[in-house]
Amino acid sequence: MQLNERLQQLREKAGFENAKAFAKSIGMPYSTYSTYESGKSEPKATALVTIAAALHVSVDDLLGYHVDDFDKAAALFHESTGKTATLDESGVTIAPKVGGGVMWTQPISKESFIQAINDAAARFDRNLRPRLLADAIINSVDRAYLKQHPRAKGGKSDDLAAAFQDRLLQILLEGEQKQDTALEKAAYRAYVRDNVSDILDKWHEEHDADATPPAQDHDDADDEKAKEKGPHSNE
Repeated sequence: MQLNERLQQLREKAGFENAKAFAKSIGMPYSTYSTYESGKSEPKATALVTIAAALHVSVDDLLGYHVDDFDKAAALFHESTGKTATLDESGVTIAPKVGGGVMWTQPISKESFIQAINDAAARFDRNLRPRLLADAIINSVDRAYLKQHPRAKGGKSDDLAAAFQDRLLQILLEGEQKQDTALEKAAYRAYVRDNVSDILDKWHEEHDADATPPAQDHDDADDEKAKEKGPHSNE
């Protein structure tokens, strides 16, 4: 597959229906980007980095210099779930064999395994990533704002933190319900764990730090008055 063909395929997979909309999203003139997809010219290094970042792939993937699709899928599967996918002449065998309600006692085809992982990743990028990122960005800006304006109305509270966590959980569960098979559900959960846990951990750390109560104001004048009155004063 040529670079221009990969560009179109990856763009569509990322949810951009046409090249013009994608060019606008990365701040590139459509007249320039269209030559990349038509094969009339190839992007330079800086343009490759911009395009790859917007499509959530590496430059190597964009250029076609990537590891075997199965190795990549198996690595993501293992890192996220702790399970191992092994390929041999009979197909892909998974261990441990307990899935999301299904016992994986028989091998499945290499193509089916790769497709399940890729489908889960694509659904996450298309449906969940923008919503999760939007919530994370809004809350991050809230924190930055409240540090400069601590008396702002509608400050952060335990109720807000709980509502945010409920919102995240709802989004993740909705995504899982859209998966058709147990294998796709497992792949989806693996992808979510691999990409969301770090964000949530960081959010909790910053939230806990922000929630530390400020030191109480201390009036030195009160101390002076207490000294003047003495320990047995009736005033």
